[in-house]
Amino acid sequence: MSAHASASSAHLATEPPPPVPQSHKWLPRLLLAVAVIGSVAGNLWWIAHNQMLMGRDASGYLLTALEYRDFLSPISWQGLFEAFVYPPYRTPALYLAAQPWLALPLSGGAMDSAQLLNVALSALTVVLTWHLARTFTGLWTALLAATLVAFLPNMAAMGRLFYTEALLVAMVALNLLALYRGRGFSQPGWSLVWGASAGVGMLAKWTFPIYIALPLLVVLWRERRALLHAPVWNARAALAGICAGAVFVALWWLPNRELATTLPAGNWAALGWFLIVADCVYALLMPDRHGRARKNSILSRSDRLCCNPEQFYTARCVGSAGGAKGISRSSMNSITRSSGPYT
Repeated sequence: MSAHASASSAHLATEPPPPVPQSHKWLPRLLLAVAVIGSVAGNLWWIAHNQMLMGRDASGYLLTALEYRDFLSPISWQGLFEAFVYPPYRTPALYLAAQPWLALPLSGGAMDSAQLLNVALSALTVVLTWHLARTFTGLWTALLAATLVAFLPNMAAMGRLFYTEALLVAMVALNLLALYRGRGFSQPGWSLVWGASAGVGMLAKWTFPIYIALPLLVVLWRERRALLHAPVWNARAALAGICAGAVFVALWWLPNRELATTLPAGNWAALGWFLIVADCVYALLMPDRHGRARKNSILSRSDRLCCNPEQFYTARCVGSAGGAKGISRSSMNSITRSSGPYT
């Protein structure tokens, strides 16, 4: 009797999990859309009925955003450079991002137009929260996380006020998603998204590094061996980086060198810009030590399983049932086919 029971339990342990009904896949997405639409509708209703620009700093932000229209009319290298360094104690991302919205002919004028930027950013944050949660958990838990973010009082307030926090939160969410999807910076596309979101986040608010520092350190520590053993020199990539850095400095610094001398870094800023652009292009063009694209170089097979929780759990069950330390190639292929990609 006991032998029969143990055989039955072993058979059940090795059976694949039942397929998820299609309704369980589209229903959470439908409810996510409802949450996003509800959040946007609530913010738009509030903006349409509010007659006063709320918040102590919001009026200052709005006035500065309106000043940016003078810098950028018409658009020129000099005007764009002046916009990036004005005012000296504020970061420029909010003012630059508000320019397309300020051009909208709304009845509420510039006050209502500017606030539409944060309405859109709040909706983007909800969607990014969904995708970030989906990398770690199931559909319904991801829906719960996104819904909580959509209707948090502070998030609702930032969606209705012309503050920089909405842009900051959106860039933090995008940065964390790109950091996870980048798989130790082995995926060029997601690595570019990570770098771009980090740059925009720094231009949104100086506190941005506080929110991404710990996750970044964890990833760098986990991938330290692969990063340390990566190739450190490639003549073609170096030449392309030098050329790109020189072109950027010629277009950005030379026409604005008089204004650049008033910055704290002075003319040394040109060297900093050159190094940043050259290093970015060099890193993008660098092959791995086997001459292949970087997207296939860093992650091991087990790391790729961890990117899909269902695959990781199934692989762990198969490994435990087989009593082996690893999984054979045939078992790995069958697991991948049965679990399917992240959706």
